[in-house]
Amino acid sequence: MKKLLITIAVYLLSMLPTWAFVVDSIPYNKIGINQVEVAYNSSQKMPQNLIIPEKVTYEGVTYKVTEIGYLALQYRKFSSIYIPNTVTLINNNAFLECNVSQIVVPKSVKTIVSYAFTYCKATSYIIGESVETIGDGAFNTGLTSLSLPASLKKVGIKCFRSDNLTLVSCAAVVPPILADTTAFCFESTSKTMVDTLLVPAE
Repeated sequence: MKKLLITIAVYLLSMLPTWAFVVDSIPYNKIGINQVEVAYNSSQKMPQNLIIPEKVTYEGVTYKVTEIGYLALQYRKFSSIYIPNTVTLINNNAFLECNVSQIVVPKSVKTIVSYAFTYCKATSYIIGESVETIGDGAFNTGLTSLSLPASLKKVGIKCFRSDNLTLVSCAAVVPPILADTTAFCFESTSKTMVDTLLVPAE
């Protein structure tokens, strides 16, 4: 029995995201040749005004910051967050219950993975003009208004869940494909709040 519990504990620990090094109070994990992601490290204190750099140097090697990793900023409280134009992917639960008033997704990001901003406290999001896909439940949060870029092609199930969302605008001439009728829905009931998505005339 003791051996089984130890095995389970080791397995659960192996499931947690890891970090390779810390620079200027920001943890990073290597994900490719000279590429890193902002990584999860619950014990690392991070700056209140978080400025994620485009590049970071560690032990004489310079890495490009290309992703916000799994759980990277969960439960954190920030006055502001800057995401650089080198970031192309925001991963699952990257901003889980993160406390910040506004998030600007840069033009370099093409994919926002499912549940990326689940229960994030931000009420304002500026979504970059290159985002093409937003995954299931990505913005399960209390946002009040939303502007969707012209580049958007696909929106996942229960992607935008909020009881406070009153305004949705979309710059795409061809409306994005909605996974189902719950793409825009109330958080408390999951009932659809947007039956028709209006887009600009060609």
